[in-house]
Amino acid sequence: MIEPIIGFSIFLTLVVLFIRNTNNSLEKEYDIIIESLNDNLKLFIEQAKCSNTTLGINNRGYLFKNCDLYLTNDALIIFGYTKDSFFKQLSKPIILTKEITKYKNKFSFAIVKYFENIVYNPNDKYIYIKFGEVGLTETFVKFKIEICSESDKNNIKLITDNF
Repeated sequence: MIEPIIGFSIFLTLVVLFIRNTNNSLEKEYDIIIESLNDNLKLFIEQAKCSNTTLGINNRGYLFKNCDLYLTNDALIIFGYTKDSFFKQLSKPIILTKEITKYKNKFSFAIVKYFENIVYNPNDKYIYIKFGEVGLTETFVKFKIEICSESDKNNIKLITDNF
């Protein structure tokens, strides 16, 4: 009777250790990117609510409910995470830019994708980011990110229009 309890406890401990180890390595990746952006950072938005839609394969790295946005002269960097579980689960950093080779060489651990567009709706507090392609080896992603401040929304539009 005690064996299932011991087995479940061991399994739960292994899951917790795996998530903690993954989060520690992702936090180091986040820190590497943030440290390199200090001079080039134009806008930072913390704890934005995010919903997403993905089509295609390889979509696990895009499934999160909150994100931090970092905006530079030539890139939009998204650090996604989910708080619903016992631990805060981080996702791989996503870098959207037109300077793909520059960022892939510098941050080989991140998801670097071609920046297509951001859709702004003046009637609501969301921005919509779309990138990727639908296919067997590609993923089309659409993020709906809540930006509470109208000035932040306008700044994002102003900076990304110059990418």
